[in-house]
Amino acid sequence: MHLKQALNILSPYEGKTIEIMNFRGLNCPIFNNNEYPFSLKVTTAMMRYLKTICVETLDLSDNGIVDFDENSLLLFDRTECLKHLYFKGNRKFEYLNHLDLSDNSLNILPENLFINIDHLSELSLSKNLFQSTPSEIISQNDIKVLDLRSNLLPTVDYKTRVWADSMNLKHGLYFLLDGNAFECNCDNLDFIKWIQETKVKLDSRSYKCTLLNGTVITVLEAYENMHGLFSHCRNSIWLIVSSILLGTSCILTLIVLLYNRRWNIAIFFYRIFRKIVEKKYGKKYTYDVFVSYGGDCIPWIKKYFIPKLENEWKLKICVKDRDFYGGESFYDAEAESIENSRHVIFLLTPIFKVSPDCLFEIDRVKHEISMQNIENVIVISKDITLKDIPEGLTHIWNYVLFIQWPEDCNDHDLTWQKLRKWISGDFLY
Repeated sequence: MHLKQALNILSPYEGKTIEIMNFRGLNCPIFNNNEYPFSLKVTTAMMRYLKTICVETLDLSDNGIVDFDENSLLLFDRTECLKHLYFKGNRKFEYLNHLDLSDNSLNILPENLFINIDHLSELSLSKNLFQSTPSEIISQNDIKVLDLRSNLLPTVDYKTRVWADSMNLKHGLYFLLDGNAFECNCDNLDFIKWIQETKVKLDSRSYKCTLLNGTVITVLEAYENMHGLFSHCRNSIWLIVSSILLGTSCILTLIVLLYNRRWNIAIFFYRIFRKIVEKKYGKKYTYDVFVSYGGDCIPWIKKYFIPKLENEWKLKICVKDRDFYGGESFYDAEAESIENSRHVIFLLTPIFKVSPDCLFEIDRVKHEISMQNIENVIVISKDITLKDIPEGLTHIWNYVLFIQWPEDCNDHDLTWQKLRKWISGDFLY
């Protein structure tokens, strides 16, 4: 499909919001005719649907775009939506000299706007809503005219000023800044001096600016009366320095105090830790692991799980189909076995997760967690994703260690190691 065709079928999406629109590489030199040429000029008619869409990322790379009509390609009804714009591989932009994005209510420039634009000499961003100079501008090394009039700039930042001076030394720069919301305060003293001292050609040296008390003066007046207007700035600097020194003194005092009391603090935490350990490990468990599973897991348990945990790791595990005896209530036996197990492992499968056994065992585990009888609850997921986890487990998810069993056999060793680290006391970390 040609880019022209793609743009013409967007009518159903007029006024809609779309996160990503990818039109990369639709034009092909092989299919080149009068109606659908490879070397394409974008017209206003072609953009009539696209310009109404609120799109965040737009990719028009590698489409042979060589030109575009005024008020077409870069004109959007909802410019606040566009964050990422890709033009790579379009010959028009490689040699673009003049770019006018004025009067578009822009507050940022689309990401990658200047990719492959290496010869831009004039850039107009006037009558927009920029509150800071777009950082993308300083990537351009051929700009001779930069128009940022009638925006909301409170200042021109240091990097942009250095760039402007370097452009002026290189080939001259005309920098238009009238009609911005400049501020004359302690933070902007360097900017105020730069306006009067720079060799860059400006559209004025007497821009209006606002003092802290709301009075509007000119930057030139602020420069000529700098000592009288901003003598308090030195006091502010000393206040900041004093605050830093006071804060540093408090931190050093606290460090010295902690160091002098270090043994008392160590004994205090040791006592707390000892109580926790005694409470946690004082109980004698019948089983190392209780295994919660469904019938579809029995072959896997017999072939892999039991040999690994019992034969290789020497753990005692409770497998209900093997260890429960007839004559006693099945659910009573399950509840007692869970209570007397150090760890509980759920082998979750699509069938087992909705079974009554699974729901009962989750409830019992929740009870034993509240009684602080279980060390670890481990969920091994087979053929289901996190979003399919039973609701009951989500209530205790802070206590759950989760393993997504890998389909790739090469990853099984790492997964077994992770499981062993969680349940086997003899594993060296």
